[in-house]
Amino acid sequence: MKFITLNDEILDMLNKYSDWFMSQDLSKLHFHHHKEYNVDTASSIEYLKEIRSKILGKGEGEHDGPPEIVYNAHFGPGSKSPQEQKDASTKLNDDLVKFLGARQSAVHVYYPKDGFMGWHCNWDVPGYNILINYNAGDGWFKYWDSENESIATMYDPEGWSAKVGYYGGKENPFWHCAGGGPRITLGFVIPQKEMWEMMVEDISKL
Repeated sequence: MKFITLNDEILDMLNKYSDWFMSQDLSKLHFHHHKEYNVDTASSIEYLKEIRSKILGKGEGEHDGPPEIVYNAHFGPGSKSPQEQKDASTKLNDDLVKFLGARQSAVHVYYPKDGFMGWHCNWDVPGYNILINYNAGDGWFKYWDSENESIATMYDPEGWSAKVGYYGGKENPFWHCAGGGPRITLGFVIPQKEMWEMMVEDISKL
């Protein structure tokens, strides 16, 4: 994964949303919270080893790809957050999908302070990714650096930023987790490399 600098056109669209969102009463959001974990244990090397063992067939159960433990609010199908928030999320995602030329949004979540999304690899939906984040606190993204056999951490700058990279399938999974907050994450998966490269160019500041 690597950071890219967003251009003014997409920043204008994103800033309008974050200005509105952060002015709302966020206590009304519906949070999924696996309370047996916290932001530290969900991003620990111990939990990474546990979840990796499932995909290798050495642990109990099997890791399906999406995160198994979270503390955040989402606004997609099945969300119990207020309708106004879901409607605003749908409009933003529709606008971004049209702007990017993407097929669909993969994720839109809000992390409160000390929110998290535990280690996972999304092997079920391999492809090229664009992750757009709004950081109003201490947001970060961690991944397993297989070359150096260590955890690498990317700290979000204040405000909106974007990361791009590739998530592999079950044979070459890209293990990652995220946390901190307040923080907003929007994610898009693009199967074709050429299309992804065009999207990255379209949203990057020259």
